[in-house]
Amino acid sequence: EYNERSEKLSEIFWDESNKVFTYTVSDKTIDITIEDLKAQEIKDVKQRGFNKLQKTDWYVWRKAEKDIDIPDSITTERNNLKAAIETKESEINALTSKKDILEYNKEL
Repeated sequence: EYNERSEKLSEIFWDESNKVFTYTVSDKTIDITIEDLKAQEIKDVKQRGFNKLQKTDWYVWRKAEKDIDIPDSITTERNNLKAAIETKESEINALTSKKDILEYNKEL
């Protein structure tokens, strides 16, 4: 299967032997180092996590300003999300190829 994050498609061409239009799939050339690519992907995971945490930040502010308890379900949700971010960061750091890093599922 074609993965647009790590692969590119050639121009479409006629395959005479199979009588179809087709294209070739090849790996993209990634000009940054593995370390920089990991850092970029980790930054993206953290940004996704930040965006999700923002939805419940008002509970934290309410607790700080008015000492109103944060519901246990919200605390659990936030803790699970923070743990998921840490897990994703560790998993990304364990990857050893640029292609694997690009194809890694960063969904939280």
